[in-house]
Amino acid sequence: MNKKITTATLPVFDMVAQLDSNEAISEYLSQVQAEGDSDELKRALGYVAKAYASLTDTTPTADK
Repeated sequence: MNKKITTATLPVFDMVAQLDSNEAISEYLSQVQAEGDSDELKRALGYVAKAYASLTDTTPTADK
């Protein structure tokens, strides 16, 4: 059975979701920096900022 794959059936890739630890963030930035593409580095820093914010979310919760 051959099922045709199209871009419409592919899941959306979320880079921020992949950056789920300090180690993952560090490795990602190392890889991007090694490529030497300043535009990609700017994008990567945005992803890292979002990922880091979710890792350090200290929003207080109300005790009921």
